[in-house]
Amino acid sequence: MKHKRKLLVFFLSLLACLFLSACQSAKTPSKDTTQDSGSKDVKTYIQAMRDAKNMEYVSKIYRKNLLEVKGSQSLMYETTLRHGKIQFDPQVYNEFYTKDGGNGSTIDSDSDHFRSLANKIGSTGYGEKILRLYSPEKGVLYKKIKKGDDSWTWNRVDEATDPDLIYKNRKDPEVGRHELILKLYEKYADRFKKTIDGQYIYLEFKGDVKKDIDQIGEFQNTLLDSELYTKGKKEIQSVKLHIYLSMKKDSSNKEEKLVPSEARIQLDTKLKNDKGRTVNNEDHFEFTYRDINQIKEVKAPQDFNIVEN
Repeated sequence: MKHKRKLLVFFLSLLACLFLSACQSAKTPSKDTTQDSGSKDVKTYIQAMRDAKNMEYVSKIYRKNLLEVKGSQSLMYETTLRHGKIQFDPQVYNEFYTKDGGNGSTIDSDSDHFRSLANKIGSTGYGEKILRLYSPEKGVLYKKIKKGDDSWTWNRVDEATDPDLIYKNRKDPEVGRHELILKLYEKYADRFKKTIDGQYIYLEFKGDVKKDIDQIGEFQNTLLDSELYTKGKKEIQSVKLHIYLSMKKDSSNKEEKLVPSEARIQLDTKLKNDKGRTVNNEDHFEFTYRDINQIKEVKAPQDFNIVEN
């Protein structure tokens, strides 16, 4: 069974890597590029996301929280990785889901554990448990679980009591098209720089956004359960935001249009209180898209065998 488990993890990791590579093949602009303001293209990106009816996606959200008090450090990290297909209205999705996390301190006797945590943050590996989730409609969720020694079965789950899902604070897939996320793009649209490289257009914004702390906090909470911008608001010293968007030119229907292929957002927040405690928090939100509005139907997994009256 351990051998089968390793093969499954390897297969899923490879699948995600291939998907990401296919969508990001022109990720690094070449020397033959042009740069100018990206305001118009940011608005095109936003509208395309609002108009999206379905897509295949990889969503990777990870964070690092480093706390320091009187020379000692504590580190916490968590990573959530999801890969699947989704239809937005009415909502239907079918995905693989995993979450990993850990914490450590320099006070602990095992300093190697602290260093290994720091090196693990943001890795593309899967967590201890991979869930296969299928939601045929909003509020209805099925999970594929192990039954006995060798067999797996599908069960309808109650998220309020399910040990896998309540522990992981699972939400429906958010692939970067929530209005609070799109409005953040809109707010800084005039400050994006555009780079054109072959079939790809890259849009990038970097800046200190502490003056917009309330809007940043709302944005963060669409993707994470966090009290950083509520209980810790008065201690915030700086807020740095980096947004990276990419679109691909598509002429498959004889009319060229720009299609979103990727969004990467990094939010760096530094806090300090009057007792000398400091916190450096990094939030990373990465979304990769394929087949936007090209999926005719989000089907149930082939082995899904539950029939309800």
